Amino acid sequence: MEPTYYTKRIRDHLVDLDKTLAEMETELKHLRGGLGKLQTYQEPKLPIELGHSAKYTEWEKKRLDEAKNDLIAAGKANDVAYRANLALAARVTKMLTTSGFRTGYRSRERGKMKDVDWSTELRHTIPRTKITEHYINSLYTSYETTYANRERESRQTEQLLRQQQDAENEKRKELVAVIKVCQQFNLDTDRYGNITAIEDWLNEQDKYLDLAVAMQDTRGDWSEGFYRVKHALERFKIETETDRAIVDDVQGCMDCEDGRVFRDTEWNYEKIFELVGPATLAAWQEIAEFRE
Repeated sequence: MEPTYYTKRIRDHLVDLDKTLAEMETELKHLRGGLGKLQTYQEPKLPIELGHSAKYTEWEKKRLDEAKNDLIAAGKANDVAYRANLALAARVTKMLTTSGFRTGYRSRERGKMKDVDWSTELRHTIPRTKITEHYINSLYTSYETTYANRERESRQTEQLLRQQQDAENEKRKELVAVIKVCQQFNLDTDRYGNITAIEDWLNEQDKYLDLAVAMQDTRGDWSEGFYRVKHALERFKIETETDRAIVDDVQGCMDCEDGRVFRDTEWNYEKIFELVGPATLAAWQEIAEFRE
């Protein structure tokens, strides 16, 4: 048989009544056993003071990672305890208001009337703890960001130190090469104490080296034209038929607009390097890697 409209209304009313009776029973239990007590909080100490460590080490990070779950568990427990304390304050307020007490009153303060809500003041008296789940998560997020930043800064510092060390080593190697060439040709180190001075001196000693280097450099960069080769040809002294052939061949390349022509021509720089005196060529090879 289908329930009638009134039967449904009665059934819903009985459900609401059972719910109300259950709430009243819960309140009676609190009243019989007292309203309860404020719950205390867990206050675990952090393994290190997050955000204040002078140096974030891998060892500290490991300690924090190991403690994180325990700290978050304590934070969750504290969140539960705080909500229970709020519920206790609500029960106290309900008991008093049900008994007829007003939740507020007026008070004079510095000559002015002020409304005071003691129920709000009551909630404010509930102690708080900073060790909450949200606090721990926020703290760890801040720490991990700071740790990552410190790691990046540390890598950048190490890279800079390596670059500085590499530059010093390169400078030391350059100085050794300069001293070696100076000793080889009995040159004054005060006058020829750098790569540029040594290079200029070697070019002055061998016209083939002077021209070959100019051609090779131009093959690498001809953005400003063939001025290096032009000046080297002006300095080149023709003394043999071979010299004449070299000048004619290289001079014929000067109208080209591509520096690679000095690599591909008959008297290219590799072929001219073969004419350089062995001692001069060896000295130039000694300093070549340090040329700018």
